[in-house]
Amino acid sequence: MDHQAKTHDKHSSPSTGDRIATFLMFAMPTAASGAIAGVIWVFCHHTTSLPIALAFTAGAFLVALICFFATLKDQTDFIVVPMIIMALTFMMIPVFHKAHERRLRRLRYSSTHTVRAAARQNLRSLVG
Repeated sequence: MDHQAKTHDKHSSPSTGDRIATFLMFAMPTAASGAIAGVIWVFCHHTTSLPIALAFTAGAFLVALICFFATLKDQTDFIVVPMIIMALTFMMIPVFHKAHERRLRRLRYSSTHTVRAAARQNLRSLVG
């Protein structure tokens, strides 16, 4: 009878330890990546973006909570790919935003530099 129970493993419910291990394996990396994204956001940007950082972190923990309940219901097959996508998204958003901000700053600097140079040239032509 034990041999038959072991061969039909999919139909038996996993132990609580297995469920906790599955939760830690799938949900915690997403929660951690969301928290890391929040910390990066706070350190890379002004303090006014703290709500955004908190929203990312809360979103990551919400996904972790959903995964925990999916783990309890033994539906872990459905959450693996979304978890990976969410984790990568949470980690990449601050990087993309920082690059975009840098590009905007460069454009702003170049346009003000051009305006100042043109104003100096106009002033020179007026003076002499």
